[in-house]
Amino acid sequence: MTEVPEPDAKAAAEVLEGRERLAGAVSEALAAAGLTVHRGEFADAGVLVWVDPRADDYGGVYARWAVGRALQDELLAALREQDLAAPVVRRRGEAVAAMNEAVRRVLVAFGMRAESFRDDFVSPCVRVREVA
Repeated sequence: MTEVPEPDAKAAAEVLEGRERLAGAVSEALAAAGLTVHRGEFADAGVLVWVDPRADDYGGVYARWAVGRALQDELLAALREQDLAAPVVRRRGEAVAAMNEAVRRVLVAFGMRAESFRDDFVSPCVRVREVA
């Protein structure tokens, strides 16, 4: 019988070390391609690269595009007004989708196994499994 990890259980230290090395390689590849890279799940404009330490299937290395402050502020203003039809909502979504796809393609070009990732709890992003 397969053992299922406890919710939010962290992966073993050697697994986390491997993920940190992979996140470093991801950051280096994206920077070499000319993108601004931030390590961590939250930062201003550029590519955010982070390690999810969980032991379950969600643990791993992720990257996501973050839009600039002006676009983010415009989006937040529309959301405060509950104006989901505002052009900025679509504009931001399209920009993030395009840039996440660009990030994925850059990583594949650098020999990494990267795939689009989306679920109910994580904003659309790129999951990097390994260097191919």
